Amino acid sequence: MSAAAVEEPFEQMTLLESAELISKQLPGHRVEIIGSEITVTPTPDMSHDRSVRRFDRAFNRAGLDGGETEVWQNIGIWLPDGPFDYAQPDLAITDADCDDRVLDYGAYDPAIFRLVLEVTSAALCSDLTRKSAANAMAGVPPTWSSTGSAGGCWC
Repeated sequence: MSAAAVEEPFEQMTLLESAELISKQLPGHRVEIIGSEITVTPTPDMSHDRSVRRFDRAFNRAGLDGGETEVWQNIGIWLPDGPFDYAQPDLAITDADCDDRVLDYGAYDPAIFRLVLEVTSAALCSDLTRKSAANAMAGVPPTWSSTGSAGGCWC
């Protein structure tokens, strides 16, 4: 006795669904879609976190958190590169009235961002040019990248 082949349609996951699956499988990693490509960044080390906290404190001392602007860590920014593109900068300064500007999947309208900051090693500066270009396309002011101890670069 032979069995007839049963064909079921195979639905391929969207880029966003794939990114969500990766994010669930790698807790603590940053998963972003930039230029319609999924990027995964490992959990930051203490040097990275120290740099982010220093910038955060400096922005707070400068009065940028409260009033017309707010300072955030790791919030999503929707990017215009592709249908599912988004990034999660280490630190961002946004307009204060941003609560109702969330778009799809928890990422915010790029129009509310006044500055985004990425902390990375100097060796990764070339990798950040894609993210900086995507931010520029979204109308976000230039990104400054720095490291905890190895120096920094403008991207």
